[in-house]
Amino acid sequence: MSRDLTRPAARAAGFTLIELLIVMIIVSVLAGIAIPVLLNQRGKAVDTDLKGDVRNVAAMLENQYAGTQQYAAASQSGRTVTVGTEDLTVSAGTTVTVTPLADATTAAGTWAAAAGFCVTASNPRGKSPGGVKFNSLAGGLTALACP
Repeated sequence: MSRDLTRPAARAAGFTLIELLIVMIIVSVLAGIAIPVLLNQRGKAVDTDLKGDVRNVAAMLENQYAGTQQYAAASQSGRTVTVGTEDLTVSAGTTVTVTPLADATTAAGTWAAAAGFCVTASNPRGKSPGGVKFNSLAGGLTALACP
C-alpha cells in the first residue's frame, strides 16, 4: 500500500499547546482584574454596616432624649452598645464611641449639659480611614472629626 503524499494528513481532534496557553493567559488576566475589585467591595460593605450602626445608635440616643429631655451616655461591651435601657448589637469588630456636644464642634463637659452628640464607629476591616461619624448638630453623617 502506498500513501498519497500530496494530501495533508487528517488533523487529530483536540487543542494544541498554544491554544491552551492562550486560554490560560486570558483567564489569568481576567482573574487579576476581578480579585482586587471583589476585595475592595468587602471593605465598602463594612463601611455600609458602620453607617447603619451609627444611625441606629443615633436613633437610640434620640429616643432617650424624647423620653427624658436629656441625652444619655452610651457604653459598649463586646458587640453590644447600651444607651439607657436599650441595647443594640453592632457588626463584628466595630468600636463605637459617643461624645456629648455643646455645639457642632465643641465637646460638652457632661451629658447633662449636652445639646447634641457625635457618634463614631470604626472597624479595621473597613475602607474609611477614620471610621464613620454622625454629628447630630451638623446634620447627620459627616466627614468632620468628633471633638
